[in-house]
Amino acid sequence: AEYMGWPAYVVGGMTTLMVARSASRNRDAISTAIVDTWALIRSFWEKQIVGPVRSIYRTIRYDDTTLGIAGSGSLASDSDSLSRMLSDFARSRGIRDPSELAAVLAAAERGDITIVMRQYETDIQSPIRGALLGDLIRALLMF
Repeated sequence: AEYMGWPAYVVGGMTTLMVARSASRNRDAISTAIVDTWALIRSFWEKQIVGPVRSIYRTIRYDDTTLGIAGSGSLASDSDSLSRMLSDFARSRGIRDPSELAAVLAAAERGDITIVMRQYETDIQSPIRGALLGDLIRALLMF
């Protein structure tokens, strides 16, 4: 009755021996896997944790190196892009008359994007449906 557990000890000892022998044979692969895993963890930490936190900190502290004045060319390009997006948005909302389109674009030049805001207000009431079926994402990109 005292020696009933000897098969488990024998199987356990043999298994340990086989695992140790396999680990010894694959020592280089195991070492490479450990080094690669450590590099992956460090890269993730730097790029996904430290980098964004550092960027947020610089933004909050108004770090001089991250702030800059946009050039007139860049500003004109952004304005032209917004005008094209608003024009396409207005057409998709049923505004086809050139004079009405011109009025929407003139209002946008003054900072009035009411047509986009109305659609946003409608879509935000059901955000999932608005994102999947409506123009919620499109409206958000124009803000």
